[in-house]
Amino acid sequence: MILYLSTSSLVKLYFDEDHSTIIRRWVSFAEAVATCRFAYPEVAEALSYRLRVGDITEQTLQSVMNAYADDWKHLVVTDFDEMEAVNLVGTYGVKKLDAMHLSAAKMLRSVRDDTEIVFSSADPALVEVARTEGFMVVEL
Repeated sequence: MILYLSTSSLVKLYFDEDHSTIIRRWVSFAEAVATCRFAYPEVAEALSYRLRVGDITEQTLQSVMNAYADDWKHLVVTDFDEMEAVNLVGTYGVKKLDAMHLSAAKMLRSVRDDTEIVFSSADPALVEVARTEGFMVVEL
């Protein structure tokens, strides 16, 4: 099983948030963990936001970013299909980055049809679209 993590799920690996334990448990069982290439700057932005609002210190930001950079080397990083993302926006009305994540997971599924791809996001609307698109999803 390959676990596809959207940005909202990736962040849960580095901070104790609602459902972090669930995500970490799924990661421990996964054969591999995947995400889309644009998740790297998305997570960096989410972490920088925590610094700006005073949730973390500069030292914590650097420590987490170093851990994230090390972990990135071990992720299955995939691209996305821009035409499929447009289709998902039009069909379901999902936000552009959510559509990009789901199109990336669909691309991964098309090349790894021998392996189940499980999709994870903290956005309930995106989870429902992923389920509609035939993915098993992590229930948060």
